[in-house]
Amino acid sequence: MALQMTNHTYEMGVAGEISSQATFVCDISEWETQYAALLNSGDAISSNLVCKKVSAAPLKNDWACGKMVLIADYVPKWSIEALTVDLPFKWRLEASGQALTVKGNLKWASDSELFLKRGALPVKRFSLVKVVLFGMRSSFDLSTYESKIDHVNSDVFLGAAAETVLFETAQAQQRMLMNGSIIYSVELHLTWRPFGWNNEWRDKDGGYVIDQLVNMDGSPVYESTTLSPLLAAPS
Repeated sequence: MALQMTNHTYEMGVAGEISSQATFVCDISEWETQYAALLNSGDAISSNLVCKKVSAAPLKNDWACGKMVLIADYVPKWSIEALTVDLPFKWRLEASGQALTVKGNLKWASDSELFLKRGALPVKRFSLVKVVLFGMRSSFDLSTYESKIDHVNSDVFLGAAAETVLFETAQAQQRMLMNGSIIYSVELHLTWRPFGWNNEWRDKDGGYVIDQLVNMDGSPVYESTTLSPLLAAPS
């Protein structure tokens, strides 16, 4: 008697992963051969499922009937995470306000006047948008990110004007798939400041204007670089 399927059920988990279980009947003389054939075999319907466990017992617990029941459990070959490796980053945003502190020993770029603590400037909460880019990557090279940390965008990035996006941190977590391969869960944290990271509010001519700040040697407070490589998938 060839292996005969008598039941096949599917189940979906909370994360969208699908598993299945199939019940088969075969002659008791063939059960070891059929058992071995089922292990690591594919699911009859879903190409993403593979058999990782088989249970065997005599039909109706009666060895004299000459039949064996084999129950095969199928799990995903690839997790949902694995199927998204190296796809474009997803993103999430958090809009907020913040009273910013600017480091000392700076001067205004327009006339070299020293930047002083703005005691006369009323407390002002600036609009900020926290941007988190996240996704799965097949590899993670820290050098790709570390040279750009604490830099602002030199050109338009994600629709934001130059010098308005600050790259702050990169995080990665190693994960192992069921087939033993390694992938990385990556998060990039950036902050968008609409009037720029090298600008500040200045008390001038009886009002407040946005002016550029520089270090005492004339260099920018935040150096700029292209941030586009942060979005590229590993080659």
